[in-house]
Amino acid sequence: MAKWIIYGNSISTLVSADLLAAAGNHVELINPGKSWGGVFAGLDINGLNFDAGMTNFEFELFGTPAEDVRSYDPDLRSELGRYTSFVKAYLSGLCDFHAIDTPQMVFDGRIHPDLIISNQFDVLHGMPAPTIGAICEELIAICERPNPMHARWKHSRGSSSHQSPLRAVSIANHGPTLHRTFIEPMFNKVLDRSTADIAATFHRNGWVPLFYPETLKSQFSGFPQQLPPTRFHYPDALRFGSFVESLMKRLRSSDRVTMSASSTITAVSPGERQIRASNKVVSFDRLLWAAPLEQLAALLGLASGTRPPPDPAASLELWFAVVDRRFIRREWSVLIDPEPGSPFFRVTNQTKCTGSASENAQLIFESNSDVMARSGEGIDVFRSWLSRYGINAEGVLQLEKKTFNNVLKIPCIESWDAHTALRKEVSELSPDFLLSGSACGYLATTLNDQVLQALKTVALEG
Repeated sequence: MAKWIIYGNSISTLVSADLLAAAGNHVELINPGKSWGGVFAGLDINGLNFDAGMTNFEFELFGTPAEDVRSYDPDLRSELGRYTSFVKAYLSGLCDFHAIDTPQMVFDGRIHPDLIISNQFDVLHGMPAPTIGAICEELIAICERPNPMHARWKHSRGSSSHQSPLRAVSIANHGPTLHRTFIEPMFNKVLDRSTADIAATFHRNGWVPLFYPETLKSQFSGFPQQLPPTRFHYPDALRFGSFVESLMKRLRSSDRVTMSASSTITAVSPGERQIRASNKVVSFDRLLWAAPLEQLAALLGLASGTRPPPDPAASLELWFAVVDRRFIRREWSVLIDPEPGSPFFRVTNQTKCTGSASENAQLIFESNSDVMARSGEGIDVFRSWLSRYGINAEGVLQLEKKTFNNVLKIPCIESWDAHTALRKEVSELSPDFLLSGSACGYLATTLNDQVLQALKTVALEG
C-alpha cells in the first residue's frame, strides 16, 4: 500500500484520508490551520456550538443520476446534481439526517414560500396589481422573440449567456421588473456588487436564481409550471458539524492515519517525492494538495507572472443569538430576505433545523460586512430589525457578532480561465500530484463538491 500526504483542512481532505486509509494506505494529514472541516464544523460561541449560517446537505439536485463517480468534473457546474447520490451514500455512513422545512422568504412585511433558493413562486401573486401586470407584459414579450441569452445556456462555456453580465441575462429571462424587485437587491446584499459586475454563469455565487422565462410566464396562466422545491437535510444532532466530529473520530482511531495541525509545507521535491513541513522532511508515494493552487505553483517554481491577482472577495458578518422561543411569533428553518432595506440576507433557526424541542432557539443572522456597516453599528441596530422576522427583542438571551473577512469569492471569467491554465501547468510539471478543494476546481468548494472530489480520487486510485 502507498504512503499518502494530504495537505489542507477541508472536508475533501478528511474524506480522502478516511477512504484511502480504509483501502489500506497510510495517510499523513497536514493542516496549515488549527481547525478541521472548515466552515462545516461550526463555531463555539459562549459555550454553544453554532452553525456558520445555513449549512445543510443538499442531495436532491436536478439531473439524471450518474453511474460512475469517476466521470465527475468540478468545472461542469450544471452536472453536479447527477452525482449527489454518491454524496448521500457516503454521508449515510457518518450520520443519520432528516429533511428540514422548506425555506421561507420575507417580502413586503409578510412571510412567503421562498423564491430565491427554493423555486416557489407564491410571492409573485401577492404583489400589487400594477407590478404583476408589468411582470406579465415583460415575460410575454420575452417569450415571443428569439432569446440568445436564454437561461437554458447559463452553464455553457462560450455561450452569450456565459460571456454576458448577469444583469443583462437576468433581464433577458426575468424582465426588468422582477429583476429589479428580487434578483438585483439579493445579489447586492450578499456580495455588495451589482449584477452588472459579474458574468451570468456565476449567478449562484450571489445566491440568486436564473429561471426560464416560460416557467415564470406560466405562473400567471391557468397551468402554472411547478418546479420541485429544493430540499435540504440536517443531521439528527444539535449541530451540523456532528458529521465532521464522526469523521474526525474515525480518523483519530485509525492506525493508518497521522494528523498534524498548524503545520505548513514550505518545500516540495517532486523528483525525490519529499516535502518539508515544520522543519521536517517527509517522504511520500502520492501527494494530494487541497490548499490554494497558487501556493503549490509557487513551491514548484512556476513563474508568478503567469497567474492573475487574487479574485476580490466579500466579507461576512454573522450574528449568533440565543432567543427564548416564546418570543418568536412564527418559526421557520431558514428565512431568506431579498429586500434592500434590511442588512440581513438570510436567517437560520438552527434549533428548528435540528428538530429539537429546546426552550431556547439558536439563530444565525447573515449579512455582508460592508452592507451592514452602512446600516449602522451596534446591538441597537441589530435589535431594530428583529420584529421583521417575527422576533421580540426582549427574548434575546445571548448575542455575539463575528466578522469573517474575504470568505466569499467574487469570480470572473478571466480568473477561471487562468486557474484552468495554471492547473494544467501544475499537472504537467508534477503529473503524480493530485488536486482537491479549490485547487481542483475554480468554483468547486461546496460540500457536495468536496465529498465528490474525495470519492473520485479513491475510485481512480482503484
